Amino acid sequence: MSDLGSDTAGDLSPWRTDSLKYLPLALPQKIPVKITSEAAGYVSFTPVARQELTPAELVAQILAVTGKRLSRIRDILSRGSFVSGSSRYRWQPLDVDSGDIEALLAPFPDEDPARPFDPSHCTMVVFKGLRGAVEVVPEAAAKRRLLKKTSFWDAIMAIFETAQPAYHRYSYSESADVYQVKLPLETLQHILNQTNLLKYASIAQELRFLEPNAAELFAKRP
Repeated sequence: MSDLGSDTAGDLSPWRTDSLKYLPLALPQKIPVKITSEAAGYVSFTPVARQELTPAELVAQILAVTGKRLSRIRDILSRGSFVSGSSRYRWQPLDVDSGDIEALLAPFPDEDPARPFDPSHCTMVVFKGLRGAVEVVPEAAAKRRLLKKTSFWDAIMAIFETAQPAYHRYSYSESADVYQVKLPLETLQHILNQTNLLKYASIAQELRFLEPNAAELFAKRP
């Protein structure tokens, strides 16, 4: 798949978008798309990037914004424009039949509220507070400090598993189910007490400054 340079592009390989190229849809096999930056102060100066996307690839980008909402996806395709993160995508408006869109959406996962949180499949934690958000990933948080028997990542996974996170949504940009958990003062203090396990002091400093009151947990499906 073409690399669009967008933070919301995600990994589309689980959905085998290449296999959709030959579906008998009322859509072109390739859609010319112009991509410009919507970042403040850059619209007039950023070169326009041009990509040719398959219908499945374009829909995958839209899904990251809309979720599996057929009517919204159809409206966006017919409008010929949408914004994802700091990028605006433009193409020749497409009048697409609802049945064709359903066929395109079929390979993409549905939300699954009955799916319990599995810490072994967690790929990212986003701590949230009044001062913003801090992303923590196992690549950094699972590194053990010298002489420590466990890692910060293992410690917070144990805390979150006990907290029984609630299913929230499916993230098409991250290809993961998203769970939410509130962080009352006692739980937050327990998490902050584990920051001495972090190999990188900057993460601990960011968390202490943030004083998070909630967290979102992203878990890939096996």
